[in-house]
Amino acid sequence: MQKLTLKNLCDIDGLLEYLDALENLKNTLIIICIKDNAGKWLDDHIQKKLYKLGLYENLIDKLMVGYIALIKNSDVIYERLSKRDGTEEYADVIGNHDIHVISQPFLSGNLASVSIDQTEYAVNERGLNFVIFDLNRNEVIDSVSFDTHVEEYTCKRVKEPVKSHYDVCLVGCWFGSNYGSLLNGYAVYNILKSFGLEVLLLNKHNASNQDWEICGTHNERFIKQFYPKEDVSPVIPFQHLNILNDYCDTFLAGSDQIWAYNINKEFNMAFMLNFVNDSNKKISFASSFGHNDDGTPKDKQDMVKKLLQRFDAISVRESNGVKLCHDKYGVNAISVMEPVFCVDKQIFQYLAEKSNLSIDDPYILTYILDPSPEKREAILYYSKESGKKAYNILDGDPRFYENNKIALDLPDTMAGIGAEDFIYLFMNADFIITDSFHGTAFSLIFNKPFWQFQITKEDLYGLKKYSGKLICWKDFLAIRKI
Repeated sequence: MQKLTLKNLCDIDGLLEYLDALENLKNTLIIICIKDNAGKWLDDHIQKKLYKLGLYENLIDKLMVGYIALIKNSDVIYERLSKRDGTEEYADVIGNHDIHVISQPFLSGNLASVSIDQTEYAVNERGLNFVIFDLNRNEVIDSVSFDTHVEEYTCKRVKEPVKSHYDVCLVGCWFGSNYGSLLNGYAVYNILKSFGLEVLLLNKHNASNQDWEICGTHNERFIKQFYPKEDVSPVIPFQHLNILNDYCDTFLAGSDQIWAYNINKEFNMAFMLNFVNDSNKKISFASSFGHNDDGTPKDKQDMVKKLLQRFDAISVRESNGVKLCHDKYGVNAISVMEPVFCVDKQIFQYLAEKSNLSIDDPYILTYILDPSPEKREAILYYSKESGKKAYNILDGDPRFYENNKIALDLPDTMAGIGAEDFIYLFMNADFIITDSFHGTAFSLIFNKPFWQFQITKEDLYGLKKYSGKLICWKDFLAIRKI
């Protein structure tokens, strides 16, 4: 039999083969715990291999229970099932290492946690989670989960970046399906690369293999086409983001509305770099709170204040963000220009050249995030008055497309376009109608006349740095052209 090594252990992605490999490990601590529950596909084949490891609990058809097992040098030192909907927990010192393990079924917290010396190592995915600790080297040599709820036993590991060193890690919504977020991130990336820096783009952490935003979407295609593979991180669970401290010197938060509390909390507050060590530099570039107030609940404001105070330098996109930083959180910040204005427009023209669209006749472009009867009426009115066809773009978020299309109820509403098509349409339009901050921004970049529906004061702060000539609506169709 081939001698098992660290390399080929970490290469195994089949559950049955992995259990065979564990049987041959020496000088290791094997920690097993369940998240959610054991799953209907944990069958007799798997159970027999668990028995061969010395375990005795039968996990077949054990639903909604916690489970923990520890095997040290081939000896089972702990194994226990919780009661239904109960939490199983283990805490002890093994070889001078503090070990803390938690297993919670779906209705009791839905967690698999393996902490060794206060560092979290579990992948924390549904099914069986394994952490393998080398007792001679005093380090974790593998962390993996197998989803026993599906027949293929989907394997998931905490992967690490391709390169061994990066100057800066970009943390934000650069991967987003919203066209503005996607192109904002592309601008920030190009700014950093223009300084000769090695840049790592932190991918959407905690994303599943079927995540709606980065699987089979236009932004996923954009990322694969326009970013070098080695500059995009693997998907990393939040509890393991701290590994990036060993790869990146500086962490840059930015840009767009990543500091709006309702957005930031969905990403475990990582956009305020809470996973970054004190010794690594932390910088904000053109981050935005989205509104005059960030919406942080009172009981979370001290936490946000402490996170912001850890930054080495803070710049925000709007001047009201400077005031909010100072008055609410006691930190100094400066306002800077929206990043899409900070790069040569040739980088966007390059994207347009990659579009497969070709429109010869003059046209109106509309980019509408929030359709309404009034906006529909305005588009129809101007299309009729100008004698030009209107092509319509909606929010790039695939979850909202069908409802938005029904709400706008216009022909030539474009589905599934990429960011390169988005830029092509802006660059070649005769006139633009939009309710979007970035719709207005790209109208300005390509020097296009446009209508802007009811722009907010926060958006004005971001745009006035680029041009003092903004649309002012006095009534429904009162416009001033640039």
